[in-house]
Amino acid sequence: MFKRIISAALFCLPLFGLIPFAHGAGSSINPAIPAQGALVASAPLRTNFLAAYNDINALIGQNAGPVAPLLPLAGQLWLNTGATPYALNEYDGATWVLLGHLDPVNHVWTCAVSTGCTGMGSPGAAGNVLTSNGTGWVSAAPLPAPTVVTANGFSGTVANATTAPSITLSTTQSGILQGINGSLLPTVPGFDYSVGTASLASGMLKSTTVSGALSIGTPGTDYSAGTAALGTGLLKSTAGTGALSIAASGTDYYLPGNALGTPSSATLTNATGLPLSTGVVGVLPGVNGGTGAANSGKTITLGGNLATSGAFNTTFIATANTSLALPASGTVVSSNTALPGPVTGTPSSSNFLRGDGTWSTTPVSVLPGYIYGFALSNDSTTPNTVLDIAAGAATDSTNSVTINGTALTKSISSSWAAGTGNGGMGNGLTASASSWYQVFAIINNGSADVYFDTSAVAANRPSGTTYVRYIGSIKTNTSSQIIGFTQYGQRVIFNVGVVDLSASAAASGVATTLSVPPGFVVHPFGTLLFSAANANAQFKIFPGTSGGAAGTIFDSYVQTQITNQAIDGFFATTTNTSGQIYYSLANGTSYNATIMTNGYVNPHLAPSF
Repeated sequence: MFKRIISAALFCLPLFGLIPFAHGAGSSINPAIPAQGALVASAPLRTNFLAAYNDINALIGQNAGPVAPLLPLAGQLWLNTGATPYALNEYDGATWVLLGHLDPVNHVWTCAVSTGCTGMGSPGAAGNVLTSNGTGWVSAAPLPAPTVVTANGFSGTVANATTAPSITLSTTQSGILQGINGSLLPTVPGFDYSVGTASLASGMLKSTTVSGALSIGTPGTDYSAGTAALGTGLLKSTAGTGALSIAASGTDYYLPGNALGTPSSATLTNATGLPLSTGVVGVLPGVNGGTGAANSGKTITLGGNLATSGAFNTTFIATANTSLALPASGTVVSSNTALPGPVTGTPSSSNFLRGDGTWSTTPVSVLPGYIYGFALSNDSTTPNTVLDIAAGAATDSTNSVTINGTALTKSISSSWAAGTGNGGMGNGLTASASSWYQVFAIINNGSADVYFDTSAVAANRPSGTTYVRYIGSIKTNTSSQIIGFTQYGQRVIFNVGVVDLSASAAASGVATTLSVPPGFVVHPFGTLLFSAANANAQFKIFPGTSGGAAGTIFDSYVQTQITNQAIDGFFATTTNTSGQIYYSLANGTSYNATIMTNGYVNPHLAPSF
């Protein structure tokens, strides 16, 4: 019995699995289970029955859900519940096509316009129109017939009220219409506009204020009554009425040749031809163009410019920007100090009044050789390549101008460029080992600056430099770095003394070069180290300006007191412009003489106060 049931089941199952449904391509039913002639197990059957249950429910519910079914077949339906309202779609084998919308809130089904429907589930309310948002909706009902409201004297008729309305307006109003608050109303003649001139008499028209109405003006009130009855003469207009009448001679005007009399006050503007020489009683003041003789020793306060001619001895107090054009000879007196000749030139904020009575951008003179400040020092951050220059002022090398410089820094690593923090090397120069460089304050293109040169006369100055002034010197070591130093006014001290001489042979007036700036006479100082095999041996230093000649007075010396004695001493002397001094080793044997230069005094630098 059990086997027969199984057989029946096996016979029926294939038929059941082959029933064609629209959603079969997306079905999870496996028609191959159970296999032909195989024993039946409950689990596979339950799985296929569950799949069949789901497929039937999907068909009944039109595959409702927010996500489209997988592997749809052509003609399969899908109710998209993720859209508002719900969207019913049909698969055309390639894509889902919208059929319409189901509104679960208002319980309305609408067919999409894109499928040829009206887009409305019912005729709809009056006023529905096709819109651009979404798929658009259009009313199935005809437009209501328009009507014309009778108001303000207007009425009208309507033709083709529901298809192509044509409205004709008519009105019982007459005259000129005006718009008031959106309504057309008749105007009031004489109030809203002029009523015309048909009934006006002859005469001159006038416009009434506010209403604008035209009427005949009143002679003598609204306008001059005319000149028909006037006599011969000059016309005048009466204040207020504007009436014209004949002006009275001597009251309203004065005829040529008549005396003006004595007016209570008068102001003449651009008057010419006044008889100043014959018509003025007394002496005409110089400020008015007269001789000014009676004003000698007086004070005249000027508010503008004054030009004079002839003798004029007056003290001027200028209360505004005042310039004076003086005669070719005479004396300008100011603070009881006579200045020869007339003052010439144009004064300005950048000019100076020179002692010779001329205005100039340059004073009569500057202080020759003046220098203040401009102290040099190694930069605290980059001492080997950057030099700090303090603010200062100095007369240039030609004693023409004063160079006023602000504090700045300059580098030996690059060519000169204007301004602080830039290169300082002169034209064609680069920093070399064991070399001296002279430091110059300059005026370049009108601005103060500083640069470095190998020349003591600024031969390699930057282009555009008009004035120079030497303010100090620096020296490089064997690594082309600035030697460390400290400047105290005109006194320069090396951080480490420099050995400039080591001698062992007898010498008399021999030149040696010290570590001082070449091109200038300076005063070096330092230490002498000396030893000899016998007592009374001498090591003498002579100034470089002496030439080392015999009999020259020496500046410094050391002398042994006993045999093989090593002694030291301080020296200070003067170099020539080549940085040289002279020395002698005498009265001994087996000499060992050393000159260590510790610094120098440079009289060309600014003193420290």
